[in-house]
This record gives sequence, C-alpha cells and structure tokens, in this order.
Amino acid sequence: MRFEKVNTLFTIKEMTTDGHAPVLFHCDNGENYYCKYRTQINKDEINCLAYEFVCTSLLVHLDLPTPEIAFVKILPETLDKKIIVKNKRMREGITVFGSKEITPVKIVDELSKIDGKSEFAKIANPSDIIKIAIFDLWTNNADRGKDLSPNPGFNYNLLLSVSLGKEHIIAFDHAFAFGGVNPVGNIFPDSPLVNSNRLHLTPYYRSILENINKNDFLNIVDNFIPLLRYDYEPIISETFAQFPQEWELLDNLERKIVNFLSAENRIRQIEEIIKKSKS
Repeated sequence: MRFEKVNTLFTIKEMTTDGHAPVLFHCDNGENYYCKYRTQINKDEINCLAYEFVCTSLLVHLDLPTPEIAFVKILPETLDKKIIVKNKRMREGITVFGSKEITPVKIVDELSKIDGKSEFAKIANPSDIIKIAIFDLWTNNADRGKDLSPNPGFNYNLLLSVSLGKEHIIAFDHAFAFGGVNPVGNIFPDSPLVNSNRLHLTPYYRSILENINKNDFLNIVDNFIPLLRYDYEPIISETFAQFPQEWELLDNLERKIVNFLSAENRIRQIEEIIKKSKS
C-alpha cells in the first residue's frame, strides 16, 4: 500500500507515555497525527518506525482495524521545543512516523474487562481480538499484552472507537514488533516463539472469549491461520521502497522480516498456542 505524505503546521502536545512518547502535530491535510522518532542515543531505534509501517501494511491486508498512518515531515518553525521533554532528537526537516488521531475513542486498560452479554454486545468486532492476538504472535509484538507490574494492568495498545453505540477494537502502536529494540533486527525464522506477555494471556482477551462459543472460536482461528501463509514479500517490498533514505535502516532488514513471517514451523506453533487460549 501507498502511504500519504503530510507536513506539520504546528505542535499540539507531547504525550506522557513510556516508550516513544509521541508528539501530536496538526498537519497540512487538516488532520492531527501522533508522531514518533528516535528517543534514544542508539540510532538503530529508527528501525522501529519501519516496523510500524510494515505492520500497518500487513494489518490492512488482513482486514484488521488499525489507524491510518503517514510519513510526516516536520517543517521549519512548526516544532515547539518548549513542550518537548523526551523527543529531543526530533528536529525540523526530518521525516517521522505519524498515526492519524481518531475521535471519539477510548483506550483499553485494566478497567476494560467485558462483564456479561450486554457489554459483549457493545463490541462491534469481537472476533478481531483473536486475530490480533494471532497477529502479535506472528510478528513477535513485544509490547501489546505486556504485564505492567508492579503497576496494575497490562499494556494493551488497543483503542475502542465509539460509533452509534458500538465499540470497534482497533490495534495501534507496533513499534516493538519483531522483538522491538532488544536488540533491533534480532529476527530469525528459527527463533523460539515467545509465549509470555502477549495479548492472548490478558484479562481483556479472556473476558471476550468467555462470550464466544468454542465452535465459533475454532472457525475464526481455522479461517485466519491460512492467511499467514500468503506471500507477503511484495507487500513488504512496496513498504520498504517508501522509506526515507535518511533513516538508514539495518542491512537486510526487509529480507529478515520476510523470512521470519514465512517460517512454517512458527505458524504451526502459533495455531497450537492460540487454540489453547480457549479452554
């Protein structure tokens, strides 16, 4: 898919989150974008922006809900450094990752557990929670489903877009897919499948599955798993062709991602693990 390219007009605020602490900009297409760049000295962190674009391309192909994203160029005199705390490396003239703001929206947190059929009926796309959990295992998303202990709850990276009395589950923030930053580029087809701190182990996921019967669950899994065997190389190549040269991504990163996602042994393990999540 082709991603839009937009320019910043002015800074709105920096978010007080862990990780990349995105900066919200108003842009020249009339939309607001949450923008990320490097926050660490390690220049390899820039590859996490590539992960965002790759995962969005995959999610769109798989028909899973995710925010619209764009390449955002920070124009001169549009970066308000007085309100920047974490993003000291964000500067005018560079191109960054931007995720378009969605409103109205709620963030899934420790209080978002589905309690009973009436709350379950408010979810417009409950089957997508299963598909997103599979997607996270497939892409080794090291962030969604992470236990926030000693603080309460989990890091869900899920939004609930509210429309006509229904809540639509939306997956966002994929900077720490493919293992994230520890270390960046550590992507190998024969790597052990990580089955901890993942979405399928969280209370929110389980509270939705309690309201989906076993046969429907198995049909969702059986219809989705084969989609992981699609040839994603053209989609990933098209995505990589759009990255700015200034990002200086790791050598062979595109090939590593293609080989990682194509590993049949991983796909079989994912199917086994996800089916055990409905017991």
